[in-house]
Parts: sequence; structure tokens; C-alpha cells
Amino acid sequence: MTIKTRTGWTPERRAAQSAMMKARYVNDKETFLAANQPRSVTTEEFQPAGDSTMGAGATVTHTTTQLVTMWKKTNYGWGPVRIPAQNVQMCWANGYRSQCPECNDHCGENGEPCPARPALMYRVCPVQVCGKKFYDTPSDKAVPVESGDPNMIQDDAYGATTPEMRTKASLEEHLVWVHPAEAASMGIRRHATRLVEAS
Repeated sequence: MTIKTRTGWTPERRAAQSAMMKARYVNDKETFLAANQPRSVTTEEFQPAGDSTMGAGATVTHTTTQLVTMWKKTNYGWGPVRIPAQNVQMCWANGYRSQCPECNDHCGENGEPCPARPALMYRVCPVQVCGKKFYDTPSDKAVPVESGDPNMIQDDAYGATTPEMRTKASLEEHLVWVHPAEAASMGIRRHATRLVEAS
């Protein structure tokens, strides 16, 4: 006797679908691994200079560590990260994916946000030869704060921020480090860093 579930799927059909999806997931992993293996780049031969009594020389093969893009879960959603190809299996074990699980595509590689997430506000670098976009990335998670602690200093200057404030800070930091002449002409200066010494 076949028992149907609420969704209309029989246990046999559910088991067959599960097996098919597992096989597809394994095949996707194997395909990703095969396409992203470290590859040999150059081979060099060295001959001893002058005296031949030193030996026949040596051959050195240089193998590059190819960088692979994988997607990692962060407080801002899934985002692309570049990792060495030999670390792919370790990253899978730690929850990384070979494509974005939210849009099932390779989003974010060009700096654009994931199309499956809500549209983000952004600023554009005013330097004409740059044009880099700075997206606002608010966190999905809020850290709980113990309000009853008498030792915690309440400071409104570091309260909730706005997209305008966050993107302005990112853009100004970019200008200071990448376009220092333009930053100086706009009156944007590098923030001072204080060193605190323990007594």
C-alpha cells in the first residue's frame, strides 16, 4: 500500500528525488574540483656555469596556486571570496559553496550585490578614471547588548548609522588610500590612529 504525504509526494518519489539531488550535488562538486585544480606553469632548466664537474644541472617546475571564487556566508549574506584551489574541499566542509545559494549564480564577482537580495544604496568614486561603487552593507544580525550593565558607557555618537554615513566612510577611506592627491584637494584627511600603551 502506498501512503501519500500532504504535498502529494509518495515516499518512493521523495527517496528517488533525494537520491537524484545528492548525485547532482556530488557531480557539481567533482566538476568544480576538476575545473579548478592547481596547474603547472613553467619549467626551467639550469646548467652549471663554467666547470662541468659540478653535475648536470637541474630542472625546476613551477606550479601556481590557482585562486578559485567560492561563496561564504557572512553577516551581510553570501559573498564571494578568493581561495587557493587546493583548499576547496576544506572550504566545502566549512560551509562554503561553489555558487551563491541565494541566486544560484556567480554574483558579486564584479562588485555588484546579489540580485536575490534587496537593492542596496551606493556611492560612486568621484575620480573619473576609477568609478568604483561602494555599496551599503547593513548586517542581517544584531548583537544583543546588555543594557543593565552599570559599567557600559552609553554614547550616542556611536549609535545607529545610516546608509549615507556608512557609504561616506567607505568612500573617504578609499579616496585617502587610493587617490591621495584627490582626497587632499577635497579636504579629506586620514584619520589619526591612537596607540594605547598598557601601564
